[in-house]
Amino acid sequence: MRLEGYRPDHFEIIAAWWKAWDGTVLSPDILPPTGVVVTGPDPIAASFCYLSNAAIAHIAFTVADPSVRVRPMLRAVEMAIGGARDIARRELGGEGFIWATTHTPAMHRILCRMGFTDGGPANTSFVLLSPIDTRLIT
Repeated sequence: MRLEGYRPDHFEIIAAWWKAWDGTVLSPDILPPTGVVVTGPDPIAASFCYLSNAAIAHIAFTVADPSVRVRPMLRAVEMAIGGARDIARRELGGEGFIWATTHTPAMHRILCRMGFTDGGPANTSFVLLSPIDTRLIT
């Protein structure tokens, strides 16, 4: 497996994964250019790093191809999150706060294994300016 930067032409495959998982697809304009895709040789997983004008980054919308076997999928998800985390570290200059939230137990375990602090159950509040399935807010 290898990691590559997210490109707009990755969107169709990522959208197909979201659709297969729960039927909801985000708009491509919601995804930042600071995303990563794990391939091997076909795309397997993706994760996105949102940057701000402060010393904070948010990792979100991690997704994997649901047709991939569980172990390779979990390795790819961990690699994707790691790639997004590395973007955040680089852009933050090694200082600041990297935030990732999830509502799935499996993703929570992966994040904790990767050294993210266990902050307990995720409670996220948000305002949707365009209609999307709120289960995608992770």
